[in-house]
Amino acid sequence: MVSVIIPTFNRLNELSDLLYSLARVNQFRDIEVIIVDNNSQGIDYQPLLNKYSAEGLRVSLCVNLVEGSLARSRNIGLSKSKGRYVFFIDDDNIVIEDTIAGLVNVMERNLPIGIVSPVAFYDSNREIVLDAGARRGYINSFTVNMFLNERKILLPDGIIEISEVSNAFMVRSEVFENIGIFDEEIFPIDLDEADLCIRTKKAGFGIYSVPKANVFHKVEKISSFAISSLRFRREKNAYSMGRNRILFQRKHLSWPAYAAFFVFYFPIFVLMYLFSLSLLQSGAGLCMRLRYMRKFLEGVCDGLNYQDGTLRSAHGTAV
Repeated sequence: MVSVIIPTFNRLNELSDLLYSLARVNQFRDIEVIIVDNNSQGIDYQPLLNKYSAEGLRVSLCVNLVEGSLARSRNIGLSKSKGRYVFFIDDDNIVIEDTIAGLVNVMERNLPIGIVSPVAFYDSNREIVLDAGARRGYINSFTVNMFLNERKILLPDGIIEISEVSNAFMVRSEVFENIGIFDEEIFPIDLDEADLCIRTKKAGFGIYSVPKANVFHKVEKISSFAISSLRFRREKNAYSMGRNRILFQRKHLSWPAYAAFFVFYFPIFVLMYLFSLSLLQSGAGLCMRLRYMRKFLEGVCDGLNYQDGTLRSAHGTAV
């Protein structure tokens, strides 16, 4: 069985489209679907559940009362899952009939593989690659997005070794038994997938992108810098970008490598993400940009002051 876990927040139409595509997949693959609502307001899921349950899709609903914690939503879904493979997918995607089967086939043929990811294409142009996984530098922690904005025809036939995944990915259940669940304490949003991937590789499992398995993601065409700017859609995202990158380096680097990061790459990291603020949507005025910049720098400061399991909030209190 494959457990499909869908975190969602106030996007009923997008969720309905994803469920419609999964209902077509269910004719070919044994799956269960677990929707985890991230504390949406005024959303009635029952008609949607009734509709797709009547079509034979095994679908259930859980609620995460901690709004904004994607890692917690994924962990809640994981706690309810029964599948040998767990497929996490954001609610603004569409799958095709052989997406899940293609990922499972790679898993079953390659036992050392712990995580596989479909290649994501823009839903508005299904011949252009949005995400084929990423490779991350060890010390600088900068990522290179594989095949971003390349044409589908340029993808290789075989699987691609990558460092990390996002948006849609399948995990072998043995991985969680070995390394534990998503780290929702340190990475409630942003870098939760990257943290999981590093722990997965340290445990001896491989991570691969599968070009023959595809999803279609409902986002506008973006550049590599715009990928960073998209994460600033709310103030808390700007804060977490500053905070989590520091904590990510601290958690996974040796102390010599951590020191090298600060000497050689920390200034670049701060300047790069401050520059990303200039790529916010045109409607963002100067006051909003300055407010987001302040939140980002507060996050950096709180990341630097994270000691002994206690993190200062932006207001100076422990959380």
